[in-house]
Amino acid sequence: MPKIKVYKHDGEAVPVDRAKVATAYECPFTGKIYLTKKSYLLHLKSYREEQIRKINRGKRINDAIVDLNSQLNFNKIIKWIETNSWFFLANAKRHAFHYEYNRWPNPEDFWIKIVCLDLQWSQCVSNSHSCPRNGVQNWSRHTDIPRGYPGWSGWFEFQTSHDLPGFTSDMFKETGIHLGCGGGREKNRYGCEVRFYDSDWLALDKQSVFAILSEKKQEPFLYGKRGR
Repeated sequence: MPKIKVYKHDGEAVPVDRAKVATAYECPFTGKIYLTKKSYLLHLKSYREEQIRKINRGKRINDAIVDLNSQLNFNKIIKWIETNSWFFLANAKRHAFHYEYNRWPNPEDFWIKIVCLDLQWSQCVSNSHSCPRNGVQNWSRHTDIPRGYPGWSGWFEFQTSHDLPGFTSDMFKETGIHLGCGGGREKNRYGCEVRFYDSDWLALDKQSVFAILSEKKQEPFLYGKRGR
């Protein structure tokens, strides 16, 4: 079989006698190569615009988390969750380990409804599987670091309009709402253990400090009814 000389790159081969030396433009961000300056500049513009959109989306989500964590009580937290369904859809998207674009609903079509929130306050809510932002997790229950933090724990049930790709818990990541053991029910309804650490929630933290100083017991909180 006849042998020929070729230029090789990325598994592709171009015969030397057919190759032509030319000037091209390589994007330093994506590695894509463009044969004309015009197409290269259009690519840079598109890339920068997408980066700006990502930054703005991230800022909007971070601002929403601050607003959520500033709610004064659990009734207002519930109302905020149901009013800002777009946030939980966006939060699920950014934490999903894969994207099935055809399965993500439009934000205007998506909703989330709180079915039940049943909580009790404790001076020591376990940090075995989660912890507050300013705390440490202690899975092995070491005695030289905290084994828990002040906060609320109990049961959480909610329903969504759509079955989302990935894990349902992605919706609540980094919000201060820590989901635990549980599972799905019919019609996109989910039930699981939940923890709220006081230090992640300004109003809840103040409330617990006041209760401790005044030696008053914090009453349990119950919204809705557990499903069977």
